[in-house]
Amino acid sequence: MSWIEYAQRGEIQGKVVYFWQPMPKALNGVFQAWCSENAASFSLTKQQKAALYHRLTRKKWRTPKSLRNQQVLRKDHFFSYLAHQANIDPYLSTPAASIIGSNSHHTSALSYQKRNTNQLRYEIFTAQNRYLERMVHVIQVSPFKSMCAVCLPSNQTLIHVLSQPVKVPAYLETTGAIVAFTRKMSEGTRHYVEIPAVEFGSNRALSVDDVMTFFHDLRQKLARVPKVSAGDAVLRQYFNQRTFELALLFVLLTGTRPNHHASIEGRGCYAYEHALIRDKGRHRTIEIGTYLQQAMESYQRLQAQCFSRLDVLETKLDLLWALIDESHQITPVTAKSLRLFMAEQWQQCFGDSRGPVVPYMLRHTFAQHALMSSKPKLTRQEIDLLMGHSEDGEHLGQAYYFAGVSERLTEHLNRWSELLQLTPIK
Repeated sequence: MSWIEYAQRGEIQGKVVYFWQPMPKALNGVFQAWCSENAASFSLTKQQKAALYHRLTRKKWRTPKSLRNQQVLRKDHFFSYLAHQANIDPYLSTPAASIIGSNSHHTSALSYQKRNTNQLRYEIFTAQNRYLERMVHVIQVSPFKSMCAVCLPSNQTLIHVLSQPVKVPAYLETTGAIVAFTRKMSEGTRHYVEIPAVEFGSNRALSVDDVMTFFHDLRQKLARVPKVSAGDAVLRQYFNQRTFELALLFVLLTGTRPNHHASIEGRGCYAYEHALIRDKGRHRTIEIGTYLQQAMESYQRLQAQCFSRLDVLETKLDLLWALIDESHQITPVTAKSLRLFMAEQWQQCFGDSRGPVVPYMLRHTFAQHALMSSKPKLTRQEIDLLMGHSEDGEHLGQAYYFAGVSERLTEHLNRWSELLQLTPIK
């Protein structure tokens, strides 16, 4: 056999599923040797499993005399080493960490991100290899190297528990995804068939191509400001459509929840580069990319013109963008009005070829891109920061105070708008 694989447990919408997962490099040698010796009896009875579990976790271990001067690690910490490393690994995705870790950084983070089993298989395999390589390096220079080996009963051969293989199968050397296969027999010939990948996580993210098409179509409709002779009603309708466009761009390019007035308070916006918004009962800072800055500045110029031409009444609402009603009074964008506008424009753009959409899907699209982005590669904590997930108290010590983090997030936001190829708003 070329490599040992085991059944990895996961959950999809509350349903338990299993997928094949390659054994880490450092452990494959000893498992491969054992499986070769016990090919006829892989399975254990319930009693055997219980006895093995008790022996590993409950039975007291004795420290050899030669190692009593070394620091002793608690047994439960030893067995949870891989899970602990997964929890603190900043570059391990939330879907992968939820499978091999003991807890998620944020309970709702998995609802915004998606990975398939091929991607998870690769990510878990490479992560576990990194974690065990640290142990292998320490063992090579430690006094207990000779104790990290098992003896095969058949030929009394010593197999090191943590040993790096000389050669790895080709299917494990691919980048980004590892495909699993199942063996089938057909007319006396053995062949391998690829197992279809299964999706883990959220399916609410829109395709990048659909988002690009939708916003390009919307920009084409709003490219020209109505002439003075068009009348107040036409100008007001155009202004409101531009307001909805900016609100949708705001959700798409910042990942902000499209709730409440889906806007920014004027006193909470700082040079169109940062903004302070209220999100789920607490204030948090968001970065604003270059494209959204230009769109906001263009909208402010249009707003000044429309307010002057329509004699809009003064209001206490301190919002950077809002609607004008039939009485020429300012009214905030509501979640319902934004949802209806997007549904109407989406229908006009795609007809019946696409399913129904809501603005919240733009937030899911933003989160999925943050997960898949490689330039720059964001940590799990930075993605949670962009999404406003702060169960662990990130809002108490904002990472935006660190210039390096702020610059990396701004670079990510700018690359996101460049990927979407959004038409400049003048």
